[in-house]
Amino acid sequence: MPKSLKYALMVFIGGFSYGAVLPLVRLSYASGFTPGSGMLAHNLLALVILAPVTLVFFRTSLNARQLLGLVAIGVVFFLTSATYFFALTYISPSVAITLMFQYIWMGIIIQAVAERKLPRLLTVASGLVVVAGTVLTTGVFNQAVSLHPLGVALSLLSALCYALFLFFSGRVATDLPAVARSTILTATRLALTLALAPLLITQMPTIPNFFIFGIPLALVGIVIPLVLIQTAAPRLPNSVTTIMSASELPGGILLAAIFVGDSIGLVGWLGIALVLAGIILSQASELCKLWQRLKGPGSEDRGPGTDTT
Repeated sequence: MPKSLKYALMVFIGGFSYGAVLPLVRLSYASGFTPGSGMLAHNLLALVILAPVTLVFFRTSLNARQLLGLVAIGVVFFLTSATYFFALTYISPSVAITLMFQYIWMGIIIQAVAERKLPRLLTVASGLVVVAGTVLTTGVFNQAVSLHPLGVALSLLSALCYALFLFFSGRVATDLPAVARSTILTATRLALTLALAPLLITQMPTIPNFFIFGIPLALVGIVIPLVLIQTAAPRLPNSVTTIMSASELPGGILLAAIFVGDSIGLVGWLGIALVLAGIILSQASELCKLWQRLKGPGSEDRGPGTDTT
């Protein structure tokens, strides 16, 4: 498998893992969690998982510039969640998700500006297909839409923060192990969550539920996707990282259908198909290379008497 395709697959798995947060959060809310306590639980427990691994297996020197850069990315990563959380107090989840997934075209533009060149036509086409799929998947057109200005602004800010997070994940302190970078990002998120605890946390679940739901949330919401994306992002164009991470949406919808019993209508399935088609389209050239490798040099049909020496 080409290395670029391997790393793209890592981002895809990381995005799909983020999707598992959706059904887990809904189950946790029924067990005494609130959005604020959920943020506290999965950040705290993710740090408990990542920090010992980093200290034992990935001891490395860290200079002040690297630390400040990672803390800055951690702040942006935190703002992605916090702005989305506050947006939901003004607009419906379907509208918020649709707006938040505009990070796809934002990420493509950010790369184009940073590199001072227009994106490839295939990248633009892939991004448009994915964005169209997200609109259909969220079902935003199947309901009355309330576009509160503050809710719209917060959702778009969440999208911009996530696009910036993906962009800088491939450029800041990339010589450090992905687990070490993930630990610093998580510690930053936890520190900000604790600092804003009076605003974010209105009630806490029971201690058993804190761990029963907190540990899975930490794994699928931070540890697995963050380590995978931090590993792959430095080795991929930002546009590829951005598009491949869109697997979060079909992952969330499909897993919610399996574990929570949500129904997926025809339009929803069409949206999922479009998102996946856009993701595959973005990797068309790499998939062609993989196909040629799998065929091998001797796979062509040879006629009788063909010299094979």
